[in-house]
Amino acid sequence: MQAGYTSSGGTLLIFAGGSAWTRTLWSTIGANVVVDGSSVGSIKLATNEVNSHRALVSNVIVAPGLPAGQHTIQLVALDGNTVTDANDYFDLTVVELR
Repeated sequence: MQAGYTSSGGTLLIFAGGSAWTRTLWSTIGANVVVDGSSVGSIKLATNEVNSHRALVSNVIVAPGLPAGQHTIQLVALDGNTVTDANDYFDLTVVELR
């Protein structure tokens, strides 16, 4: 998942949540929250089930010091254990503090 964001500059509060599944027993699944190519936090979950869509633990991520202008925010799978398909959903909300 990727979206563009125009900032006035300052600190971002990024609220992230979603779901995913795995084919691997006893693994951690999730997504990194990436702003302009740099990871600023993650949403993840340790699971011992396979082939079951799980809600990732939502997180509020603080990204300070963002300059004014256009930025890219992405959710990127933690690793190869994280699988998503059409039955998984994600929400991302950005609040800018000035």
